[in-house]
Amino acid sequence: GIRVSSVTGVQTCALKKPFICMVAKPRQESKPHAAGSYFSTDHFEVSAAPFESAALHKLPAVSEYKGDSLQDDLSVVQKYAKDLDNAERSPIVNFLNGCLFQNHGDFGKARESFNRAIQYGMQHIPDVYERLSSVVFSSGDVNEAENFSKQAIQVRSEVVGNPEHIYNWFSDTFAESVPKWTGKPWSLQRGIIHYLAGNFTHARESLVVSALANLPESSVNSEYAMWDLASLAHSKGVSKVKTERLTQEELACAPDALCELLELFRETDIEHAQDMVESIEYQLEKQNLSAIEHKVAAQQRFYLGLYFDAFLIPNAKAESVREELIRKRNTLLLSATQLGLDNVLNTASEILIHKGK
Repeated sequence: GIRVSSVTGVQTCALKKPFICMVAKPRQESKPHAAGSYFSTDHFEVSAAPFESAALHKLPAVSEYKGDSLQDDLSVVQKYAKDLDNAERSPIVNFLNGCLFQNHGDFGKARESFNRAIQYGMQHIPDVYERLSSVVFSSGDVNEAENFSKQAIQVRSEVVGNPEHIYNWFSDTFAESVPKWTGKPWSLQRGIIHYLAGNFTHARESLVVSALANLPESSVNSEYAMWDLASLAHSKGVSKVKTERLTQEELACAPDALCELLELFRETDIEHAQDMVESIEYQLEKQNLSAIEHKVAAQQRFYLGLYFDAFLIPNAKAESVREELIRKRNTLLLSATQLGLDNVLNTASEILIHKGK
């Protein structure tokens, strides 16, 4: 079922089930296995059998997950799993359960389920690493979250230019069965995690405009540019922000109530920036929280706190000034948390508040 080109040494698929095939790098010899069971490359071996079994049965539909209770949602997967042999070792069943545990906030069980999904066959599906990164990040473990993000990127690199990669089949087959991702876009989540881990170059790589190319227009917002500029200020210094060439798309102000803050991040005149900070602080202080969505108010406070973290605190020359700026940053972040941030920003806020302690 697998053949190797005598010219390139690249393995291609001679089966009607392309999901068991991946394009390998040139090699000296092939290592064939039983047709329909395995595909080998110089770097990894993928078992197709668990996926084949799962795909033969009627899959649950996303619409069946009502979200009202964890048990009700899990029962949807259990109904599907009862037709599978050895369902507890099915990578798909474990992955679906992990998604549901994550959506309902049970991050411990979500992590266990995702780890089992990897153990039983999902080593080359990037989504499981992205979700693991999010789950681990929720516990405040930035370094491990970053490691999972790097694994996701590594697996995604296998997919690029490789139409036979198992992920393409996985996406087509299970797209309508996987509970929808409700967090921030993965490229933004990765950028935030890298920033908090102090890897500002990697943060910018995750936040570049090319990362927006496959996102729905509604997902593109000012947060990308603010994290990008904050990473730039840290990695090259505030003075370099003005000289760094950014595309209009990266600097575009999305209609998401964060435009004034984005303008602040883009401002490189120190005196004007200080005036803008004072103006924004005054507006936030006088803000009528009964007349504005708390989510918006929380984001505004959070990103002003991020500005303090990236632009002001690192450049404070006097220790007393630095301590006052840290106090202001932490006050803004704490206020944002109390008003209600999404899970990623809430964790980021806690990490920034405890930064340097």
